[in-house]
Formats: sequence, C-alpha cells, structure tokens
Amino acid sequence: MKKVLYSLIIVYLLLFSGCTQITQNTQSWPFDKMVSFNGNHYIGSEDAVNVVGEKLGSVKYYSTNEVDDNKDCFSNHYKLGTNFYAIPSISNKDTIAIEISQGKYVKADNINIVLNRTSNNSKS
Repeated sequence: MKKVLYSLIIVYLLLFSGCTQITQNTQSWPFDKMVSFNGNHYIGSEDAVNVVGEKLGSVKYYSTNEVDDNKDCFSNHYKLGTNFYAIPSISNKDTIAIEISQGKYVKADNINIVLNRTSNNSKS
C-alpha cells in the first residue's frame, strides 16, 4: 500500500510541477555599465582616467529594470550618488569620467562611439 501511495505522490508531483509558471524579471541590457546623462547614454569601461575636470552630476536613479533607463542621471550599474566628471579636452558628449571610488575614475564612452567601435571591429 505504501508503494502505491508513494507512486501516486510522485506522479502527482511530476504532472503538476510542470504546470506551474515561474515568472522572473530578468531584463537583458545591451550593456551592463550604462549611465544616462544630459540626454546621452554612456558605457562604463575599465580604462582609468587620471585627470578630471568639473563635476557634471551624479547618479540620481539606479535600477536593474530595463524600462527605467529613460531617466536622466540614471545607471543600471553605478549606485546612487556615484559622481561623473568632465575629462579635459574631450567633449562631454563623447566621453565622461565615472568616480568608482574616492579619487579613482574610469572612462565612459558615448554609446554611439562604443557601437561604432564594435561595428568596426566586426568588419576586420
């Protein structure tokens, strides 16, 4: 009798476990270190920046939900309060510096520059 009961439980679990639907909000970002500032989208890199200019702003909106990226001063990677700066003699529309820790900065290029670089590398 126990074998029949165990068999029925296993059959029940196998049949009905496949009918449950697990929903998960896993959005897929085109880049994982994005920053939006002043109408431009930038992609953070690992390239160090040694000299920065004026402070441009800071991350005011942080989210890993892809639908939230339309806000200014937004990032899907850098936390709230992370500062970004101008880089002397480089246009803010092209590249900015992101402060990753006190006095340490990395370069973030405009998404169009990154896409052009990627496109040119794939043609080679």
